[in-house]
Amino acid sequence: MQKEESYIYEIGKMIFIVKPVYKDKGETIQNILLKLMLADLGLD
Repeated sequence: MQKEESYIYEIGKMIFIVKPVYKDKGETIQNILLKLMLADLGLD
């Protein structure tokens, strides 16, 4: 049985719950979170 992973990040009043999906090639969780935060600030 595979353990389900999830990460909870709280930034200010916002809470992000991230459940990673692993692929052979892809972005790191740090890059994804950075893009989400920049999009929220309108800097994407």
